Amino acid sequence: MGAAMVSIRALQRHHLSARRQTLALVVVDAIALAAITWVWAGAGVVEAVGLVLVVVFRWRLGLYRARFSLSCLDELPRAVQAGLAGAGLFAFLGALSSLDLHVTDVIWVALTGVLLGLLRAPLYVILRNLRRNDVARERLLLVGGGLVADAIAEMAEDNPDYGLDLAGRVPDLLDVDLPRAAADVEAGTVLVAFSRASEAREVFEIRRGLAAGLTVMAVPRYFDLIGADRADDELFGVPVLRLGAERPTFGLVAKRGMDIVLAAVALIVLSPVLLVAGLLVKRETGGGLLFRQTRIGKGGRGFELLKLQTMKPVTEDLSDTTWSVTPDSERLGPVGSFLRKSSIDELPQLWNILRGDMSFVGPRPERPYFVAQFREQYPHYDDRLRMPAGLTGLAQIHDLRGDTSIDDRARFDNRYEDHWSLWSDVKIILKTVPKVFKGSGG
Repeated sequence: MGAAMVSIRALQRHHLSARRQTLALVVVDAIALAAITWVWAGAGVVEAVGLVLVVVFRWRLGLYRARFSLSCLDELPRAVQAGLAGAGLFAFLGALSSLDLHVTDVIWVALTGVLLGLLRAPLYVILRNLRRNDVARERLLLVGGGLVADAIAEMAEDNPDYGLDLAGRVPDLLDVDLPRAAADVEAGTVLVAFSRASEAREVFEIRRGLAAGLTVMAVPRYFDLIGADRADDELFGVPVLRLGAERPTFGLVAKRGMDIVLAAVALIVLSPVLLVAGLLVKRETGGGLLFRQTRIGKGGRGFELLKLQTMKPVTEDLSDTTWSVTPDSERLGPVGSFLRKSSIDELPQLWNILRGDMSFVGPRPERPYFVAQFREQYPHYDDRLRMPAGLTGLAQIHDLRGDTSIDDRARFDNRYEDHWSLWSDVKIILKTVPKVFKGSGG
């Protein structure tokens, strides 16, 4: 695929990039919090907990992202929201514990959140001045060949306050390798302002760009009807949305830590169930205790998946190429049927999770034979291999397992990965529990 483009501005060194501007926001808040704590004579360890909660809410509300449009007033509603939410949770935790909280402490935490929002004003004055002097700038690759893209290109040149160097431009994503195109002009941010490419083609390239670490923004359709409160940023009156979920290293480490703890505890607690189920299926099928099969996981890598041997054994080739087994199959006895419906046969995959082949939540792993077919039939199927395979997932809690639409399953898996968060994992695990008790396995 090509990466032809028009180079707009030569590379300038020593820029205060978007990531460094984000760091500046964090540092200024840290200094402000230290100063406020020092001024408030009554502040101690307990009050510090409240401030930490405010910071967490500020982070969740996107107040530590470098923005094109720097406006303290635009951010103030979210700053107030973070202050009130942090103070409210602080008061709630105090009521549940033995913390010696006073009303003044809670009010102080809330006001600190508001004050942090107001203190952004002088910082933004400094940042805008640095942008005008070609210091705090971000190199941008613009995608689009229409009037909207033309207006954004002109705006980037004429309005240095937005801090954008238009490093390059491509008319569409029809035959462009987005990560390579951005690398060619050393751009860390991509803005998609409409394209002639199909939606599937655009999504494919945007996902590749996100995986490569690019910040990808897009001008939404009907942008004139989208209010500033629903946009992630703004460029000269044009709202833009940030695409993809942020996946901080801490979140991914926490996901892996949660997998290890839950899998270890579950293996210990459920070992009697596994032992009884294993003895019953071994007696019914006459085969081995465990069924082992190669499945495709993250990045297209194969691993050996474990299940209880709930069916009478067949040749490996037949097992690897048979799509599904019907409930009335001669290979399936009453014990095996029950274990499959209750998903007990999947419990050995706790060991797969413990050793890192899988996660508790993610796309279900498929056999290589079918992965090769689905890659050809569904353009977005391969995208679901960006995260570790899971014991359960967003598709499974929507009853998309067994002989159901592959297109729908891939769509749900990709939605999970595009918008992943640790809380989404928790929700999916909780929603899986009633599915197990209802016996909706297959």
